[in-house]
Amino acid sequence: MYGFEIMSELHLTSEQMTANKNDFSTIFVKALNDDSTHVQTAALKAITAFLSGIDDQDVVMEFEPILPLLINAV
Repeated sequence: MYGFEIMSELHLTSEQMTANKNDFSTIFVKALNDDSTHVQTAALKAITAFLSGIDDQDVVMEFEPILPLLINAV
């Protein structure tokens, strides 16, 4: 998850993140459902970095279905 966080912040453009949002969403959901709180916390950090790097607010709002998983991770 840390790798996704760093890639989102430093290497991927907003367009790349938007184009691959479904793949990222699948990975994030799997990590947020992991039994390990360390994995859930890492996913929370990665998702925050990922969504912060997307310029299109409509694309960000497409991640609304994972909001309950984010809240559970907190």
